[in-house]
Amino acid sequence: MPHDLDYFFRRLAERNANADKAEALDTQLWQELGIEQAILVGDLSGFTRLTKKRGILHFLALHFRGVRIAEPIVARLSGTMVKSEADNIIACFPHPVEAATAAIELQRVVYDYNLRVADHDSEIHYCMGIGFGRVLRLTDDVFGDEVNVAYKLGEDVARPGEILVSEPAHAAIVARSTDFAFSAPTQADSGNVSLGFHRLAVH
Repeated sequence: MPHDLDYFFRRLAERNANADKAEALDTQLWQELGIEQAILVGDLSGFTRLTKKRGILHFLALHFRGVRIAEPIVARLSGTMVKSEADNIIACFPHPVEAATAAIELQRVVYDYNLRVADHDSEIHYCMGIGFGRVLRLTDDVFGDEVNVAYKLGEDVARPGEILVSEPAHAAIVARSTDFAFSAPTQADSGNVSLGFHRLAVH
């Protein structure tokens, strides 16, 4: 049965109040909420610059447009748009092949969209990260190590137009498909942690 953040926070409060039962509660939560998923994080580039230049409403409207572009792509590839917040979109997929396919399509669609936009401040540029592993999946959020990795790759490491894929996600993709082109493995430091990743070719 799916659960939301309110339920999750109640269980965490229960855990905090019963330190002697923390291990058992952890096991229960992973049994209830744990699932293997691919995570796609898209970070909309230019938040600080555009907000200072054009105001927060201009940027939020741009973010809203990006979400509307992404939603049908995610849905068509068996994904779920978990949430959109600040300048991010976060989607879950059954496997990183679907996440990678969606990321490539989204980058191509916004590239074509930008060619038709006369105002450069209204262009959409996503920096993307993909992770894959066992996560705690809620109806309105998702938590896990590879969720954090996808965030770090998308927000801190990727440049506009790039898709960076974690090592577990890359391994799962190449085990199932030969349709994708990747760079050699690369390392980057983010949050005092060294992250291994591959760049996924878009064009």
